[in-house]
Amino acid sequence: MPRRRSNLGRRTRGAEAVRRVIANQTEEERASANERNRQRMAQKRAEEAAEQRAARLEYARWRARRARRAQRSRSAASDLLRSQQNERNRLRVAERRQRETADPRQNVQRILRERLCYQSSHSNLFGLQVQYKHLIELLKRTAIHGESNSVLIIGPRGSGKTMLINHALKELMEVEDVSENVLQVHLNGLLQINDKIALKEITRQLNLENVVGDKVFGSFAENLSFILEALKKEFPDKLFAEKWNENVQCLSEDKSVQEVLQKHFNVSKSLRSLHMLLMLALSRVTTSHPFITAADLMEANQLCSMDSKANIVHGLSVLEICLIIAMKHLNDIYEEEPFNFQMVYNEFQKFVQRKAHSVYNFEKPVVMKAFEHLQQLELIRPVERTSINAQREYQLMKLLLDNTQIMNALQKYPNCPTDVRQWATSSLSWL
Repeated sequence: MPRRRSNLGRRTRGAEAVRRVIANQTEEERASANERNRQRMAQKRAEEAAEQRAARLEYARWRARRARRAQRSRSAASDLLRSQQNERNRLRVAERRQRETADPRQNVQRILRERLCYQSSHSNLFGLQVQYKHLIELLKRTAIHGESNSVLIIGPRGSGKTMLINHALKELMEVEDVSENVLQVHLNGLLQINDKIALKEITRQLNLENVVGDKVFGSFAENLSFILEALKKEFPDKLFAEKWNENVQCLSEDKSVQEVLQKHFNVSKSLRSLHMLLMLALSRVTTSHPFITAADLMEANQLCSMDSKANIVHGLSVLEICLIIAMKHLNDIYEEEPFNFQMVYNEFQKFVQRKAHSVYNFEKPVVMKAFEHLQQLELIRPVERTSINAQREYQLMKLLLDNTQIMNALQKYPNCPTDVRQWATSSLSWL
């Protein structure tokens, strides 16, 4: 009898067919969903890109508008600063012209001070002809041909460095091609100690005072024109200049003035010291005292020759003055031989016991302190190096004041006791 076919196989194949149909439908749906997702993402990216392009375009337009506003603002600020600078230049020119038309006696001191302070000497150069020629050629090539040259002038103090450069600049400024291309700026290393201070001084000398931070606004050509115009000034009043020159000529023929200049020359042959003498005399020139007199030069010479050590004596105590007088007598007795504290103390005791009526007899330690103070003031100094084991009372010393300095100081010493003054001027017969 034939076998019955099982329904299990048919059901299994049917289930597999159903699963294949479902799988095919799911794959199609998944692919369709993925495609829709890709389309949405592409559309989203396109929209975002469009928004970014629009934002960048708007930002660029905003920056352009801001740049235009800033440019207009800078232009307005620059115009304002330039107008302010021009106004200041006009005020300076007006002020300078007002000074020129004012009383010439108010200008003579300022002009002569400038000549003395900047050492604008017009004398000939001696012994510097080779250096002068080399300097002139170097500066000409710099000013005319635009060469980037530098020069360092070195030499001992008072050898003529400043005079050399001043003569060279004076000659160069008389050449038209040079004067049109040269602008002088003077800096001092003792005053302009860093770049920032030097920049401020340069802008001040160039009249570029409208400085904001590290930038300078305004027209450089306008400032240069103002500077060149200001530098063209001579003394304005020729009549007063003639009177001044006549007065100087009369002073040069005055015997007292000649004696002052001769004494000053004997002490110092430096032009710097002569400038100091003339500056002190010029400081007395005023509107009511418009000309230098012989008395002005004599007083200036006294100030220049003032002894610093004699001025120190004016501030000493009476005890210290007495010790200096005792040293003076010891120098007279022993002919400038060294002395020690014990010798000075014995001399002071003789004066107190025999002659003094207004000087207190101080104890020896107090006198020693006064003696040491004179050494600190460098009015006396030890002859030899001090030994550790040496007694201070017997250390040999030397007086650094001569008799003339001592007597001149006593004449100006305030409230000096009469006994002390007489002791200083007395002879040695009473000893």
